[in-house]
Amino acid sequence: GGGVCFIRANSFSNTGVINVNGESGVEPDNDGGGGGGAGGTVVLLATTGNLTGITVHANGADGTNACFNCVPHGPGGGGGGGYVVSNKAVNGASTVAPGINGLTCCSPATVKFNYGAETGTAGIIQVITGLSDQVPGVPTGSVCDDLQIVKTSPQTTVNAALNVTYSLNIHNDGRSEKRRVGKEC
Repeated sequence: GGGVCFIRANSFSNTGVINVNGESGVEPDNDGGGGGGAGGTVVLLATTGNLTGITVHANGADGTNACFNCVPHGPGGGGGGGYVVSNKAVNGASTVAPGINGLTCCSPATVKFNYGAETGTAGIIQVITGLSDQVPGVPTGSVCDDLQIVKTSPQTTVNAALNVTYSLNIHNDGRSEKRRVGKEC
């Protein structure tokens, strides 16, 4: 599946995209197709402002096809759409679409059918006011509300199987010292 992203902040500024889409199923060599991975889960909590600059994609992936010598094999089902929950509305372009099922073929090979595989179910985008007070732990915005964090890298292209080095610049505009920044923020 697409994984989990949980962000608590005092406020969100500018625009951004969070992508927790599922991955496509494995292409079969001689048997049934792999199912598509489900979209992930995103939880966004902001103390002030809005989340309309944040676009979230938590789509299910498509199942793979299975067609060998025109003998029907089970194709993969589509992954379900993910779950996006926040205490304020996210950008209207956010998506939690289901993945489409794969197909199999028979003679003639141009005829394809689902052979029992189904499309995933649509996900959910939900706003729950007061959610910040219902999630246990450090209150939203209380630990890192005065820190500005900028991630940069001199590299603009990353080749396969290579690492990228990032620099984190952290600036404290707050009224007090922040400790354990690397562990809490």
